[in-house]
Amino acid sequence: MTAKYYRSKIDWWVNLTLFLVITIAPTAMILAGLEWYLVLIAALIFLGIIGLALTSVYYIIKGDQLGVKGNGKCRWYPIENIKSIKRVKSILAAPALSTDRISIKFEHGTTKLAVPLEISPKDIDAFIHDLLEINPEIKIE
Repeated sequence: MTAKYYRSKIDWWVNLTLFLVITIAPTAMILAGLEWYLVLIAALIFLGIIGLALTSVYYIIKGDQLGVKGNGKCRWYPIENIKSIKRVKSILAAPALSTDRISIKFEHGTTKLAVPLEISPKDIDAFIHDLLEINPEIKIE
């Protein structure tokens, strides 16, 4: 069984925030009197952590399951239990790196979520198309 992977879309403000943190933090360390090699080591560790965080948010369609990978965990949801999908702009905490998201509602009792699942696949149209191929009953709002 093959799986399709979708990366999370990354908004410009995420990149800007990272750039500012990466430039301001080492500057502050240097001004505080730390040796240049300690600043370099700290910056490389920080870049590695951030790089890992940015590349670890993605979505998987495998068989009849939707996998959502974020924060080091992968949660699986049955695609057959998806009721509707709606495009939204949101800043709520979610496994997404963009405010350009889709909100996925499941049949009652499918998940432990009290609210719809919000994710931000980079190619939203292809992602929705692939879900509809598995479950054509999904309503697009």
